Amino acid sequence: MPVNTLIDSNMLTLAIEMSNPSMWADPLIAGEVAVGVVVDDRVRSLGVESITQRSPRDDALAPAIDRLLRRVEIKPARLDRIAVSGGPGGFTSVRIALTTAKIIAEAVGAQVVVVPTDEIVARTFRKDRSDPGTIAVTLAGKRDSAWFAVFGQCDWDAVP
Repeated sequence: MPVNTLIDSNMLTLAIEMSNPSMWADPLIAGEVAVGVVVDDRVRSLGVESITQRSPRDDALAPAIDRLLRRVEIKPARLDRIAVSGGPGGFTSVRIALTTAKIIAEAVGAQVVVVPTDEIVARTFRKDRSDPGTIAVTLAGKRDSAWFAVFGQCDWDAVP
C-alpha cells in the first residue's frame, strides 16, 4: 500500500521514547521519535529519527520531531495522536517527553496517549507464548541501576 494511501486513510501517530536514554549504545542518543499508522491491527512505521543530544542543555527532541516530519513530508497539523512513554525511566527525560507531547497535541488538536513501557514489553512477550507464567521486565536505569517489574499469572487476566 502506498504511503500516501496510508496517510489519507488512517490515524497518524507520533511516538516519543525518551524514558530510558541509557539503553542506547551511542551516549549522544537520548531516545527516538517515530511516526506511523495502524493498518489491520499492525503498526506501519513511516519513519524513525534518533534524538541526538550534544549537551544536557540541548533541546534535541523538538528538532528531531521536526526533522522526522519534514523527511516523511507530514505537516504537524496532520497528527491525530501522540504516544509517549510514561516510564519507568529517568524523571527529567519522561517529563520533557510528556510536556513536549502535550504542547504539540494542544497546538494541533491531537490526542496524547501515555504508554507504560514495562507493560508493553511484557505484553509483547506474552503474545508470543501460550502460557507466559511470571514475567520479569528489566529496563535500563542510570549508571548501575535498573527498573524492574514483575507480572504474575494473575496479572494476565486483565491484560488483553
